[in-house]
Amino acid sequence: MSDKVFRKKGKPLSIDEKSMVIQVFQQCNKEREQSSEVQTRDAHSRTANYTGVGRRQVVEIIKHFKETGNVLPSTIAGNRTVHRTNIPPTIEEYIRQFVFGKHLKGEVCNSNHIQDILKEILKRELPLRTIQNHLDRMGFSYSRTRKKPRSLREKLYVRQQRHSYLYNIRNFRNLGYKLVYLDESFLHHYHGFQFSWFSETEGDYLERPAGKGRRWCFIHAMLKTGLIANALYIFEAKKSTGDYHNM
Repeated sequence: MSDKVFRKKGKPLSIDEKSMVIQVFQQCNKEREQSSEVQTRDAHSRTANYTGVGRRQVVEIIKHFKETGNVLPSTIAGNRTVHRTNIPPTIEEYIRQFVFGKHLKGEVCNSNHIQDILKEILKRELPLRTIQNHLDRMGFSYSRTRKKPRSLREKLYVRQQRHSYLYNIRNFRNLGYKLVYLDESFLHHYHGFQFSWFSETEGDYLERPAGKGRRWCFIHAMLKTGLIANALYIFEAKKSTGDYHNM
């Protein structure tokens, strides 16, 4: 039988595996006390050989079991020592409010800004890397800001026209007028679908006109309940100035 231990090194022991270590250790102790044939001088080493677990870890498991009567809880692999952070958790909420406040004002926030406020609160200057790591643990990420869409910028006179329009609409409704709306649309003469089925042998011989052609305008009056009968107006748009509002 091979002496190779089929167990990955560095892998944390589960609760069941630690329970097995305890049972093997207890059996080794029992054999040492009762049996005259088995020569067991060190139960910890013998348990380590049987289970494939290091002797130091066996000692820790048995020690914890003797002191508490429970199996040692599982640990996370790697160096997970929790060190005391330089930034107290009590001021994390203040940092969050500061970051969100900068964003509400339309301003960017970087680690230099956080460094300045922490210097005022803690009376000492913290390294930028320490601040960046702490912000990462808090759930923040340093990423590119989005571009502000120019289409959302509204000029003052446009806003005033909209307010005036809504104000007049409300007054007319209060006076009992029946409001008539206009639905405006248009269609180009050469408008058509861009795809079609073609034969692989004959190829795509169908061509669409390059230009848009004439522009047809459709205007229909409607009420709140629906379209008004015989209120459709269709005309061809010209290059002359003005539109149908002046007709």
